[in-house]
Amino acid sequence: MEKQPRLGYTIASLAIAAVIWSGVFLTDILNFWYRLTTATLIFLVLTYFGNKAALRLDFKIKHIAIGIVSGFLLYGFFFGGFNIVKGLDIIVQGAENVYAFKTGLPVSVIGILLLIPISPAEEIFWRGLLQNGFVAQFGRLSGYIITTLAYSLVHLPTFNYPLMLVALIAGLVWGALLLKTGSLVPGIISHVIFNEMIFVILPIS
Repeated sequence: MEKQPRLGYTIASLAIAAVIWSGVFLTDILNFWYRLTTATLIFLVLTYFGNKAALRLDFKIKHIAIGIVSGFLLYGFFFGGFNIVKGLDIIVQGAENVYAFKTGLPVSVIGILLLIPISPAEEIFWRGLLQNGFVAQFGRLSGYIITTLAYSLVHLPTFNYPLMLVALIAGLVWGALLLKTGSLVPGIISHVIFNEMIFVILPIS
């Protein structure tokens, strides 16, 4: 089993991700989806130098099935939740701000970028590098909590609190999938399905 990255590398990678994420959401350089694609490719490079094992994926049938089911359940949870609380202005405004990023590219191109590399790269970085790194240093529960909170808080510069809540809940699910199965595959597939449903197939707003 390969050694997990040192704590300093894990923290530095998280700090770099926070800066990059701010640039993705707060700058106008290129189209949003190109900025996001570039960011996730950088995440893959950080993962390669920190934990190459996270890049070696084993697609077992049960892990694929878990990922598919959890992805649709997570989407259903947010779809139902949005329709319950959509009378709240902060929720509607938060959703509108997220969907404003869909402009500038055909939906088909967005769907491809979400499939490869955005969704898989996010999981490989956040769970494969960061969660595994923090778990190795602080234990399963603490590492899981630290990573999940960080995944939500990097969205703070957007001041989109519904988006932060979505990231928190989704991060809890995807992090738990890694803890339960020991594999990144369920989280990757779940993340892909969730993003494709939210942004391409059946947007909630």
